[in-house]
Order: sequence, then C-alpha cells, then structure tokens
Amino acid sequence: MGLMIKAMKYSGWLLLLLMVLYIATGLAYAGYPGFDMLIDMGTATWIHSNLVLLGVLLLSLFTHCCLRVLSALRKRSKGPGTAE
Repeated sequence: MGLMIKAMKYSGWLLLLLMVLYIATGLAYAGYPGFDMLIDMGTATWIHSNLVLLGVLLLSLFTHCCLRVLSALRKRSKGPGTAE
C-alpha cells in the first residue's frame, strides 16, 4: 500500500508541474501579454509540438487517475468504521 501512495504522490506532483508548464507556454504561444517575457516563443512552440512531452503528460494523468480510483475503491471495500 505504501508504494501505491508514493506513486500517487509523485504522479500528482509530476502532473501539476507539467500542467503549469503547458498552461504557461500555451499562454505565451497564444500571445497573452507578459507571458512572452516569461518564455521564449521558440521554446513554447517546441514544447507544444513535442509529442514525447504530450505522451508523458497523458501517461502521468492516466496513472494518477487510475491510482486515485484504486485507492478510493480500497477504502470503500474496507467499510465504515475500519482504520488502517
């Protein structure tokens, strides 16, 4: 059970960092004021056209969601009033 919690925690942090990266570069790519100073336009284009980073993002999202559902199912199957 401890390994699942660690994997869930690390996949969640990885997912958070990747989503912040994609949102910031997406806003710079779209031309929002101020974001062009935060990140270079060439870097934003490279990040959004790189399929490996998109695959890592989707794999992290899928892993984190699966682990969260598995954790919820395990808690539910134990029943009310039981402690770990």
